[in-house]
Amino acid sequence: MEKGLHIIFVFWRPLSLTNAARSVGDFHALRNVLNKRIQDNCFNTKSTFDFVTDKNFSSSLLNHLLQTLSTLNRSVTCKNAFDSLITRLCNLQRVDDALHVIEYMIHADAGGCRPSATTFYPVLNILTRQKAIDHAPHVVDFMSTLGVNMDLTGHNYFLVAHCFAGDVAAAAGVLKKIEEDGIGADARTFDVLVLGACKVKKVDGAMMLVRRMVDDGVPILYSTYMFVIRGLLQMLLSAFWNIRCRFDD
Repeated sequence: MEKGLHIIFVFWRPLSLTNAARSVGDFHALRNVLNKRIQDNCFNTKSTFDFVTDKNFSSSLLNHLLQTLSTLNRSVTCKNAFDSLITRLCNLQRVDDALHVIEYMIHADAGGCRPSATTFYPVLNILTRQKAIDHAPHVVDFMSTLGVNMDLTGHNYFLVAHCFAGDVAAAAGVLKKIEEDGIGADARTFDVLVLGACKVKKVDGAMMLVRRMVDDGVPILYSTYMFVIRGLLQMLLSAFWNIRCRFDD
């Protein structure tokens, strides 16, 4: 029991202190708390930077925060803090600020850490989910200039957007790019492709994808089965309705 309480205290106390340190404008204290979180085996969470939701948190304060983060212990501590801040800003729909943080990491040699593919995940996720998907390729180009290659997770964000929109051609283009990059598709990739096929009533194509998953030894997600079952049921209902209409005529 005491051990459990200690774990909760270790996790909660630095989290509360980050907000407390910011509330009094003590960025030095914030730096110490963030360093201690990693030392206590507590990574930053989506709540670590809750204080950036404050309406009084201006651009100048953001820059001050970035300067503080760049002085954190190098490697994991610094990188995790920057990535967590980017995630928080994207959750607040502040994509421009998130990109500003990434640019700061590049130009200021922030703690010796550089942006990686995971750094861009929140940005790609929010852009592909919104009606701003046209801006997402520009972010990919930006990644390329930094020597950061798109991985499977990044490609999957685009697949989700295209398949939900029923844009099979665009989804096929992403799949082709994945294959050209020599990246093996995972369960999530196939799951989204099956969804896209079913949305445009290509259930036979969805079944072919499932067979390929079996042949390639890719685990089939529960949602993948449900997409196919729902597609088949819709086909049966449509066929039944057509037959009934003929008899009624």
